[in-house]
Amino acid sequence: MKIRRLKPNLYEFDYYLGGKRHRPTVNGSKDVVTKLKKKLEYLIGAEKLGIKVTLPLPPLDKAFKQYQEFQQSKNLSQGTIDQDIKAFKQIKACPHKDLTLYLSKQNYSISTCNMRLRHAKSFFRWCSKQGWEFGFRYDLIKQRDSAESRFINVDDFKSIYKLMTKKYADVIRILECTGLRRSEFKRIKLEGNNTISVVGKNGLKRYIPVSEIIYKLTDHIPTKINDNQYDLALREFSKCAKKIGSKATPHWIRHTFALRMYFQTRDIRKVQLLLGHTSLKETVKYTKIPDDLMKKYIGENRVPGARLELARTKVRGILSPLCLPSEEED
Repeated sequence: MKIRRLKPNLYEFDYYLGGKRHRPTVNGSKDVVTKLKKKLEYLIGAEKLGIKVTLPLPPLDKAFKQYQEFQQSKNLSQGTIDQDIKAFKQIKACPHKDLTLYLSKQNYSISTCNMRLRHAKSFFRWCSKQGWEFGFRYDLIKQRDSAESRFINVDDFKSIYKLMTKKYADVIRILECTGLRRSEFKRIKLEGNNTISVVGKNGLKRYIPVSEIIYKLTDHIPTKINDNQYDLALREFSKCAKKIGSKATPHWIRHTFALRMYFQTRDIRKVQLLLGHTSLKETVKYTKIPDDLMKKYIGENRVPGARLELARTKVRGILSPLCLPSEEED
């Protein structure tokens, strides 16, 4: 058995028990660590003598509290921690151990169900490393591949902006021109030369070039609105989109940014860096040219191998530079 000190009062144990390797992290003083070490040495010794050993399961609440301490030690965003709490509430409410079945019967969209299941999966995997097996099922729900584009054209953006409050419209303009995730908006930093930076998931920092007008907006908008006003801006966007007959949601803005950048750069790696994706597979999903967009602006006749070039020439107007506020508005 090995014990490694990660931070003050944070230790990682590494040992084999029950035929499995366990690497739990423990928050506590040296006395707490010493007591746990003696207990584990006793269990490991008993197993070597042929005695069947199982680690006692702590109450779910206690396990989740330790998991939260572990998550906070990783300096994760508040949004991630909030999603962990929502997932745990569903775990507690589940009358049986089939979380997938329980969530599928709730009045949630498949995307929301899968988000809860992913956070539950992260929690139970951490528990497994501690040697605790709660036996929950948390398989993701399969989602049908939708041929519908998650893309907002310039005319729709203009119509939505006319209906929105100016302050909230400026928030959406920043998202439109940067492709930020919802949780990244308050973490924007100005780097000079019309470039902003943001720290995204897993602590990855990325740089995004923007126009001078958007650079000025990012200088004062994120600091002038609080979290509630930011949520109101996103809700107002969805309501205004419905008024003009669009199904657009705030996340569609990120998809629109990705597709625009792909057409402008022709380089999926650059798009991956701008979006802050760790996996290129995820970027491919964002830059896939939707069938309904191809049919609407190109027609049924397609030349094999020329899909991208056709889209570049025919859809250029829809993927043109972003609709920005005029200098007078600013």
